[in-house]
Amino acid sequence: MQFPRNSIQFVTPHTAVALLLAVDILLYGLSLQRTGGGSTPSGAVLFNLGAMYSGALGRHEYWRFLAYGFLHGGMLHLVTNMACLALWGGP
Repeated sequence: MQFPRNSIQFVTPHTAVALLLAVDILLYGLSLQRTGGGSTPSGAVLFNLGAMYSGALGRHEYWRFLAYGFLHGGMLHLVTNMACLALWGGP
């Protein structure tokens, strides 16, 4: 099978994607700073920054539905999510 010569295989990320990447990385750095170092933020820090839990809806903590999307539990989690966002966020 041949692909057309003018097919685009990677689209340059849009400004919104770059902004989301920056916010994710900034919040990951903030969570590491609050943990006190290391490469993995603590569960308590993630909870304080907006991680989801089963009682959030019952306690009317609706802000967590947005905040938890920007939190990452480790460097591998951050890198894989950012790679996917950069690759597929453009289209």
